[in-house]
Amino acid sequence: MQYSVVHFPPAQLIRKARRYQEPYAGSLDVAIDPHFTLHPPFESDRSTEELAQVLGPVCAAATPFRAKINGFDTFFGRRFVLFMKLADEGKMAALLEKIDRATTEVDWGDVLEPGTTPRPHLTIGFFDKREEVEQAEAALAGEALELEWTVDRVDLVAEVKPAILQSVRTFQLGG
Repeated sequence: MQYSVVHFPPAQLIRKARRYQEPYAGSLDVAIDPHFTLHPPFESDRSTEELAQVLGPVCAAATPFRAKINGFDTFFGRRFVLFMKLADEGKMAALLEKIDRATTEVDWGDVLEPGTTPRPHLTIGFFDKREEVEQAEAALAGEALELEWTVDRVDLVAEVKPAILQSVRTFQLGG
């Protein structure tokens, strides 16, 4: 089964992100609420319970923290990505790295390349050409975007039907 580890922000931010995603919905690979990916998709024959035994202690040891969205940005991966950016990526990146380190030790797969710095983000759309992503970013330039919340949970999501992901387990940070 295909899994991923994500953080779903509050409903207000999910609604706002969906509105921004609407023009680019065809570029998104799967059906899932807007989220921050904390472990990229991976295939596993392990049960949800076995995966939870790895993820649970990592989340229990992590401290909830405040996060703030303050604009849009882009990067290039396999394609150009337009995303909502965090004012301070440090705490979300540290959580991502803890999850990656714990999951790599039990062979969930080496998803992050050694020496790479993860970029926590909430994807708005994917683009094949630099000009397309630049136009989309310019169209959103005037949007007021100052949303703050507490990151206090992480979800293990699974592909329940082709290209449809849903939460199969939620973990509270700090216990």
